[in-house]
Amino acid sequence: MEFAIMGIILVGMVLFMSQSNKKARARAEEHRNSILVVGTDVMTTAGFYGRIVAIDGDAVTLESPSGDETVWSRLAIREQASIPFAPVSEEEAAAEDVAEAARLSASEESGAGAVADNAAGTGAPTGAATPEVTGHVTPRSTDSAFGEKKDESGSAWK
Repeated sequence: MEFAIMGIILVGMVLFMSQSNKKARARAEEHRNSILVVGTDVMTTAGFYGRIVAIDGDAVTLESPSGDETVWSRLAIREQASIPFAPVSEEEAAAEDVAEAARLSASEESGAGAVADNAAGTGAPTGAATPEVTGHVTPRSTDSAFGEKKDESGSAWK
């Protein structure tokens, strides 16, 4: 009699827990489907941040901040999230812009000088061949039981 009561309580607990797990999964799936809209910024389970640009069945195409597009599984989308860039003050942004402009102008000037040197015949010849590298390359293998790599002489290298 006591075992029957314990068995009934145990079965009731298992049924209750499975129902609550089903409800939680259904809510998570509903939430995931609500954020899967073209133009939404999301984060994947791998930590990749991107904007949804296309959805085709279970395949979701994400665009990275650099403009590259990659295809992910619908289940890999974790949450709606913007890219967590570090905050930059107005002064820092202005200083970075000035430094970038100075770097660009310096590289343009050095590039123009090299072109002028080559035109005048004072620079390096444009058709100069690179020297050929010769030497013996020792083949290596992983014959050791512990994965240490060894060369032909048997000495371990890392």
